[in-house]
Amino acid sequence: MPYRHLTAWTLILAPLVLVTSFTSLGFTFDYPTILREPVGEMLTRFRAGGPLLVAQWYGMVLASVLFVPASLLLHGLIKERPLAPLVTGFGVVAALVNALGFVRWPFLVPVLAERYADPRTGEAARVSLETTFEAFHIYAGVGVGEHLGFTFLALWLVTGGLALRGTLPSWLGWLWVVTGAGTFVGVFEPLGLSSAGLINAGASFAGMLAVLLAGVFVLLRGDKMTSRVDTALDAAHSDTSRGA
Repeated sequence: MPYRHLTAWTLILAPLVLVTSFTSLGFTFDYPTILREPVGEMLTRFRAGGPLLVAQWYGMVLASVLFVPASLLLHGLIKERPLAPLVTGFGVVAALVNALGFVRWPFLVPVLAERYADPRTGEAARVSLETTFEAFHIYAGVGVGEHLGFTFLALWLVTGGLALRGTLPSWLGWLWVVTGAGTFVGVFEPLGLSSAGLINAGASFAGMLAVLLAGVFVLLRGDKMTSRVDTALDAAHSDTSRGA
């Protein structure tokens, strides 16, 4: 597969898998609204979701991991830009912290939910299970997945948008920048900013659309894109081949 096609399809698939998994969780698990429910209710609903729900959460982990190659391959489009190292670094870190935030759902939560539903589990044990869930939710969910995830995703979108201007259509670069700024607002939700969650949700969705559109432009307009893109991609491919 040509390097340009590989870059394009990765930029398309990563946000597509993420948005598809996120949307499906809204239908089957009432996510993210369910996070406002008591822990016992969440664990009961999770167990009722069965293997399909576990697979949907695994899709969120997989989608997050896909942003690692997406960020590395995007480097070939912008390698001549001063911001390129920062863009790549922010993208890889964002992908990893998001994956670490989501990974508790397909691996830890099924165990907690099963034990919580076991009729042999006493009240004290159920309280302990709820405490374990809450601890991982605050640390992995709020701290790692949301705070660090939103921060580095925002940095990736803003710096990536600035670096992509002149390589892809300027309006698309600015779309990355604006959605990145909106995504960063989500960091302030725990501080009591009531509208932060709504702004973050809309900006994050628009940001994934912007990433997908970048992939589409690379894929479908390859022959019409500037020579700078082709030169950068060819150089990146040559560097990779020599390194092998």
